[in-house]
Amino acid sequence: MALFVDGPENDAAEGTGASGPGESGRLVTLAVLAGATTRIRLQTEVLLVPLRQTALLAKQVATVDRLSGGRFTLGVGIGVRDDDDRAAGVPDSTDAQALRATSGR
Repeated sequence: MALFVDGPENDAAEGTGASGPGESGRLVTLAVLAGATTRIRLQTEVLLVPLRQTALLAKQVATVDRLSGGRFTLGVGIGVRDDDDRAAGVPDSTDAQALRATSGR
């Protein structure tokens, strides 16, 4: 059994350092669930790494993995759509530009 906690509604808020309800909410929820369970796997869908504070994301991911005893699976992406960067209010990332160039988008 696996538990997925994710959704597109908070992607922009999580990357900008905003302190709204979406800020790191998914990883905090998974951390709580990791401490309250012992057998289910915990997993995100795809988190767009360029839209987040890298050091904070790394610490949160390591914490969830540690609390879960290795039952955590992280899905990551770089966000190749133009609207990903615009929604987060960040400049077009270099990784996303390179991937778009190779995919013909």
